[in-house]
Amino acid sequence: MLESWGETVATNHSASNKLAKPLIRARKRFIQGQFRGLTALGPGQDRAKLASPKPSRILQVLAQTEAEELMDRVFDAWNARNIPKMLTYFCDDLIFVEHAGEGGTGFKVHHGASAFGDYLQTYLDVADCVSTVNFLTYDGIHIRTVIGFAVVHRKTNLKLVGRFRQVIRLRDGLISHLDEYHDLDASASFWKMTNE
Repeated sequence: MLESWGETVATNHSASNKLAKPLIRARKRFIQGQFRGLTALGPGQDRAKLASPKPSRILQVLAQTEAEELMDRVFDAWNARNIPKMLTYFCDDLIFVEHAGEGGTGFKVHHGASAFGDYLQTYLDVADCVSTVNFLTYDGIHIRTVIGFAVVHRKTNLKLVGRFRQVIRLRDGLISHLDEYHDLDASASFWKMTNE
C-alpha cells in the first residue's frame, strides 16, 4: 500500500520531485505511527484490532479533553463576570489556597465555594478582569494550568498583566481543591498604586 501510494504521488507530481518526496516521507511517517510496535500478523489476527489505541490511552485523551472543557467553562463565566455560573463548577466544600511570594511561601485559605465567590467579587467590584488558559495538563489526579490574565483598575485605569499557576483536584467532575500560585510582589505593587 505504501509503495503504490508513493508511486502514484511520484507519477502525479513527476514534474516536481521536490513536492513528491516530502509527501511520500510524510505518508510513511503517518503509517509508521499508526502501526508502530505491531509484529507480523499471525493466523486469525485482526490488523484493525492490533492497530487500535489502547483503552487506557483513549481514556487519558478523553479525560484531558474534559478537563480542558471544564476550565474553558470556568473562565468563560469569569470573563463574563458571572460568579454564580462560575461557582457551579466547584464543590460546595471547596478548599481554595492562594499561594503568594517567592516559592509560594505565603498563603491564604478560603473554605467553601460561597467564600471563594465573595473573594472573587471583591476584584470585580473595582476592576475589569480577563483570564485565559495558556497551558493545561491532566494526569488523572491533578489538573495543572498556567493562566494568563489582565486586570484594569477602573478608577485609576492602571493595568496589571501576568500569569499564575493552578493545581486542581476534582470530585465527581467538579473542582474540590484549588491551589493558585501568584507573584506577590507584582500584585502588591499594583494594588498599592491603585490606592495612592
